[in-house]
Amino acid sequence: MKTPALGWFLRVVLVVLVAGGAYLLGYRRAEVTPSALPAVTRPVQKAPATQAVAAGAPAPVAPVRQREWEQLKAILENPDHPGTVSMQSLFKLLNQLSLTDRGAIPYLLEQVANLPAGIGRDTGLAQMSVQFTSLDPAKAYSMIGLISDSKVRDDTTNRILSFMARIDPPRALDELAKLPSGPQTQNAYRSVFSAWAHTNGPAAAVAALDLSSGPDRSQALSGAVAGWVGNNWANPDLNVTQAALTWASNLPPADLNAVLNGAKVAATKQNPALAAQYVDKLTDATVRNSAIQALARTWAVPAFPGPERDHQDPVAALDWLGQVATGETFDANVEYIFAKLDPATAAPLVEKVMEPGVREAVIASVANNWAIKNRAAAVAWLQSLPASDSATRDPLVQKLSPPTNGAVRP
Repeated sequence: MKTPALGWFLRVVLVVLVAGGAYLLGYRRAEVTPSALPAVTRPVQKAPATQAVAAGAPAPVAPVRQREWEQLKAILENPDHPGTVSMQSLFKLLNQLSLTDRGAIPYLLEQVANLPAGIGRDTGLAQMSVQFTSLDPAKAYSMIGLISDSKVRDDTTNRILSFMARIDPPRALDELAKLPSGPQTQNAYRSVFSAWAHTNGPAAAVAALDLSSGPDRSQALSGAVAGWVGNNWANPDLNVTQAALTWASNLPPADLNAVLNGAKVAATKQNPALAAQYVDKLTDATVRNSAIQALARTWAVPAFPGPERDHQDPVAALDWLGQVATGETFDANVEYIFAKLDPATAAPLVEKVMEPGVREAVIASVANNWAIKNRAAAVAWLQSLPASDSATRDPLVQKLSPPTNGAVRP
């Protein structure tokens, strides 16, 4: 039971605490009002590099990028011919600096142009000019004349004009027409028309066909049709591919073979079966045999990973070879395919090869390749061959079978 005195005492304490708290709270609120705060000076941010690209302007780059620029400058100013490591560092630093802020590209391009003449300066100009093309194609192209090394200059010309062809084909064609005649200009025609055809295949092909006869026109046609066929490597539209091949197959004889062959090679990477339909259109025997070789080998044993692997079909390739190839063209390509195929895959396909001379070579190739991985499996397969193959089979069985006296056969 609480006494009256104690109750009054507790009430007084509670009132004092509440009043004190209210006073303190009011004081703190007054202390943190904006008028009570000292003025805050925000750090002044540098203007983005895109706004500071005037000639002679200091690089508006962050400290980290400034350090990268100093490293870059040290590489480019090296009086000696830069080695592989230095060139790799050069490309890496240029990419880091330009990709961090594309607005810094004009500044970097200007600084590289002011460096001492040499392969480092040329390489830097080439790299930055190509990257600058997306910002100002005309200005980028004008920088090519500063490159002293002819090989670097020609390569840069092709790359910039090819980019220009995608966004402004008439301008790219005007610049092409100003180039001196020669192999490098022919390469440029092929590159430009191929790049244009990736965005508008029919327009590029017709424009190439309208050029005056000569090597430039031939290269332009080949590039246009190949680019039209290769409209989208990641996800090719086979209707577009077929339209390009059909257009090329109706060209005049003077253009047909080289153009269609190039288009067919490109189409092989997308769909060998489709490309195979157009080989018979080739009228030049040398071109036709070359086309057969490229298509059959890519179809049966593609050398590189990519779309070709999705269409790998050695059975279809061998069947097609039997229909379109004869003599040395057939023999050489069949032997190549069997030499490159995995032996376990190749063995069942030997029955498709009955030509004398070729069959023996194929049997030996499969057996020897298989013996490297599994000698017992190779011998077992040889022993399963018919008696008609005994002249080839038996010496191979003897060679590959484990010796009975414990010695090791070579």
